[in-house]
Amino acid sequence: MRVAWHPERDEFVKASDVEEEFGKRTLAAGDKFEQPPARCRVCGRNLTLVKGTPKIVAHFRHPALLFCPTKETARAPYLRLRPVDPDPEAGKRLRQIVADRWQDLYSELQLLVPYFSLQEFRALLRRASSQRLWEHRGLEFEQLARTLVMLADYPPWTGYQGRKLWFRFWYDHGIRDVADLWIRPNDPPRLFRASFEPPASIGGRPAYEDVVAIKDEWNQPDWVPRLGSRQIEQIDNWLAKFL
Repeated sequence: MRVAWHPERDEFVKASDVEEEFGKRTLAAGDKFEQPPARCRVCGRNLTLVKGTPKIVAHFRHPALLFCPTKETARAPYLRLRPVDPDPEAGKRLRQIVADRWQDLYSELQLLVPYFSLQEFRALLRRASSQRLWEHRGLEFEQLARTLVMLADYPPWTGYQGRKLWFRFWYDHGIRDVADLWIRPNDPPRLFRASFEPPASIGGRPAYEDVVAIKDEWNQPDWVPRLGSRQIEQIDNWLAKFL
């Protein structure tokens, strides 16, 4: 990543600027100067500066074994949700609960994702079924919304009109497996929502340098669309066939 918190000031700074400010210091004899670490905008932990070369742009790097959503592999626990020890009977029961209470689930997702649409709702349920998410042992309906939300990004064009930013969710760095999301009732993980400026290129995805805000608490949305009777009937009929 190329942008992080300044090592000494409460402001964002580019890696090239940190290199200019600290990286060109002349070491005196016996001086054990260590470059002060910048801090990750996402996980808040220390980063190492990788100096620029003619072939490499200056950037910040996490330690190799450190978990952070900015690292490409960090998305794997949330995208590969197929259970290791599936419980088909529990999955069947959970799917029936979803069919009966989908409006409750949809309402909770609306509170998590601004301008959450029915199109996105259907997409999440399709992805959950393809990953056999329902068959995770111990997964209850009450944890489902905060699990489903990890299955996708939320760009402006998939939501209802009014969404201007791109949203992405992740859990704190202690979460390495999807089952951790509901098996630690005394130590509930923190869910983070990041807001990004949408990429300019068609088909692009926002980089973490494009983040506008990262929050683990947020207010209820100003506007939540209400479903009409025809929409409810359509989803009821779709779920009867799909689940």
